[in-house]
Amino acid sequence: MQRERESPRSSRRIHGRSEELVEAIALLAKGERLLTLRGPPGVGKTTLARALVERLALEGRRVFFASLDGVDARAAALATIARALGLSPRTSNEAVVLERIIRQLDTGTATLVLDGVDAIRADARSIVDDLLAETTDLSIVTGSRTALASPLEIVVTLAPLAVDVATALLVERVGRAAPKRTIEPELARELAQRSAGLPLAIEIVAGWVASLGARETLSALREGELALDALDQALDASWTLLGVEERRAFGACSVFRKTFDIEAARAVVGASRAASDLATLVSASLLDVHDTCDGARYAMLEGVRDYAARRAPAEAVDARERLAQHLATCTRPRADLPASWRRLAEERDDLVVAWEHAIDRDPRSALRLAVVLEPSLAAQGPPSLHRAILERSIAASETAGLPELAEAHAAATVDLLYALGRLEALGGHHEASRALLERGIALAERHADGVRTAWLIAHLAMSLRALGRVDEAAALVERARAVESREADARLHATVERAAGALHLAGGRLEPAGEAYRRAGVAARAASASRLEGLALLGSGQVHLARGDLDAASSAFAEARSCFEIATDARHLARLAVHEGAVALRRGDVTDAEERFARALDDVVLQDDVEGELEARLGLVRAARARDDTRLAERRLDELALGVRRTDDVSWKRRLAELGEAIASRDAIVLTLTRDGRSFELGSRAVDFGRRGPLRRILLALAERRRAPDRALSVAETLAVGWPGERMRHESGAARVYMAIRRLRMLGLEPILRTSDAGYALDESVAIVWRD
Repeated sequence: MQRERESPRSSRRIHGRSEELVEAIALLAKGERLLTLRGPPGVGKTTLARALVERLALEGRRVFFASLDGVDARAAALATIARALGLSPRTSNEAVVLERIIRQLDTGTATLVLDGVDAIRADARSIVDDLLAETTDLSIVTGSRTALASPLEIVVTLAPLAVDVATALLVERVGRAAPKRTIEPELARELAQRSAGLPLAIEIVAGWVASLGARETLSALREGELALDALDQALDASWTLLGVEERRAFGACSVFRKTFDIEAARAVVGASRAASDLATLVSASLLDVHDTCDGARYAMLEGVRDYAARRAPAEAVDARERLAQHLATCTRPRADLPASWRRLAEERDDLVVAWEHAIDRDPRSALRLAVVLEPSLAAQGPPSLHRAILERSIAASETAGLPELAEAHAAATVDLLYALGRLEALGGHHEASRALLERGIALAERHADGVRTAWLIAHLAMSLRALGRVDEAAALVERARAVESREADARLHATVERAAGALHLAGGRLEPAGEAYRRAGVAARAASASRLEGLALLGSGQVHLARGDLDAASSAFAEARSCFEIATDARHLARLAVHEGAVALRRGDVTDAEERFARALDDVVLQDDVEGELEARLGLVRAARARDDTRLAERRLDELALGVRRTDDVSWKRRLAELGEAIASRDAIVLTLTRDGRSFELGSRAVDFGRRGPLRRILLALAERRRAPDRALSVAETLAVGWPGERMRHESGAARVYMAIRRLRMLGLEPILRTSDAGYALDESVAIVWRD
């Protein structure tokens, strides 16, 4: 056997094709007679075909390789195959040449690999069918952009390389071409992504990097100074095989930035031809199709998309207009359902482009598109884009007088005012949030929209609480609850209860806060609203954390994380990480807590979440105090103070002052306590406990237990000490203990009162002076 002629050898390692290679070998071993390696231009069909030949030859099998690239007729194809088998055609008679090929292949088990059959697909199929019909132990493997559609055919589909694999291939190729050239991992990854995972494109980019450098190549690609001409040449061959209508469909589909479904394709291609044109483009490996739980979705590789847009620019412009109309008017599942989150993730880029197209041309469409986009922008940002879309859409709506023209426009404007109000609150601007929410409430009431009115009222209550207007906030919650009870809307019920829970938690009323968050979670689950459920669980976790029940807090936060991950809600995942850091700190794992707070701080800053930033910085201050590092605590306190200046939430100024006082007095803390516990002095503060029996008894117990090995008072012990002989439910008792400990902190014991899994204790470093 002459392997040099029969099986081209390659010493190159194939990247990311091990599974396909193993699959092809296994199918041949099982007795399959016709395999087609199918994939788009540049995806690596030839490389895989040659690797398959090499593997089969190493196993001692008779294997022959023939490339049909450039062959344009059946006779030429037969001649090429004959030469690959070591035969000299010596005649132009196709029947004679075919007979000689069959005789050569039918002398035993053999595999014939035919690469590049696209240009003569029909002739290639007829040759394959003839060979398989006239032989008994022959198997054939073809490499093609489209399947041959032969009855015996098994298709092995090659997808673009995964990013990590593509990056590794790029680095290897650069290393081969320029061994002394280094490439930073981030640059290599972006260059691989720009190559769309196509090995052919990666080879071209690697050559540029070897000669120009990675950063210079990336810059030139961004500026359009370099083009993947070889990929274009490969795509030209596919373009010539398309009919006129299929070329139009190809150009139209270039407007989609990610994946799309058949309904979107009908909108941009045309209802009558969409299905058949998509089938042709998929068959030609110009489109990929993936089955998902929401149905089939189509996608075009970035390099293929750019080529299509350049080949059919006029069609792409018209399709962009049709796509904007479709995205603005199509029926969608409710915004907070999992199916809607999945769809938004795929359509987000298209929606942004459609909104940019519509904002100066069609305010109605821009308004509808902004409402569709808002949940994704709220969850994932970036905040600057979120704010720009909200502000410009509201301005365009009101300038055009849309809220006065139709109820639907008014509802959309209310939704955007609500969203912008929430965004202002997230940034710590509660007065600005109040103004926007009140505008939305007025518009909703003018159109008798009870559900939206109550929704905005609930969020207005939370901003008023931050502004210190607690009584007004409580009245608004009751007003929203009255509307909610008439509307029977589960999502609204969850929102109102969450607002109630937030007010109770801020006021230290843990039992009603926990009940409100529990009801919010039940309602959110009933509505299948994952993000609302996550917010309710986040509140429940904060209640458990305040009670000192760290296991329950961790469990609630873990459930909340699952909910936010369903919605890919980066904003609330960042905020959640701050509270997870607080749990670690309360457990005494200061190093873990600091790492969590530091990571969370980066994430909440990225999301422009000022409240989350302040909580993270507060956690870092407390961690420094737990290390007894006063200098670090003071520096971090200064950083927290700068952040507090950016919010009008009045509670932060009080918390900052208390923390500063605690740090300032940390080096010499003396607690002077009367032996009957009726009064104490800490620093400059003196407190009389004459009428506060439970607080007096708890403080005495804490002081007496300070030097004991198991010095912490558990919740049960604290309850027994404070209210001896009283019987009450566990939750009521726990709430009463929490309120007592919170009251002791507020009376001045914050610097020395510690909470842990074991319970409550005074700091070991405190010097206690007893006085008669």
